Amino acid sequence: MQQAYVNAYAHLRQFDGRAKFSTWLTKIAIHEALARARKQGRYDAVDFNEEENQAVERQPSRDPEQQAFAGELRSLLESSIDELPDGLREVFMLREVDGLNTAEAAECLGVSEDVVKTRLSRSRAALRNQLAERAGILAPESFRFPQPRCDRIVAAVFARIL
Repeated sequence: MQQAYVNAYAHLRQFDGRAKFSTWLTKIAIHEALARARKQGRYDAVDFNEEENQAVERQPSRDPEQQAFAGELRSLLESSIDELPDGLREVFMLREVDGLNTAEAAECLGVSEDVVKTRLSRSRAALRNQLAERAGILAPESFRFPQPRCDRIVAAVFARIL
């Protein structure tokens, strides 16, 4: 990010106002990130240290159970987003996380708006499938039906009624 800001400052004269400044700056950041990824030969997932994770989780209105659940859910979502294929992940992050509209995302990535729409749809579907698969593993355990206990309760209720 720092290098993107330095690049933007160094090339500020090139900003001609055809797009919003935030879109122009995002495009510079994307190009810097892609250049670094190409240089390394792959993308690396960002992993915040424990102190940063705790700072994000601290919210006075939530109890510890809610904070733990939010942390687990965030971890699940982040890892699922990290597993999205290249192209889909960038569009998803720009549109859903950074809040750019379709035109801004298309300009940042240098693709058409139709490509952004298609990739966003595919990224949502892939993310939905990944999360459903992970949740499907846990679903049978989460909603186990205690039939013997239920039978005892029903028998006790009928005994009192009759």
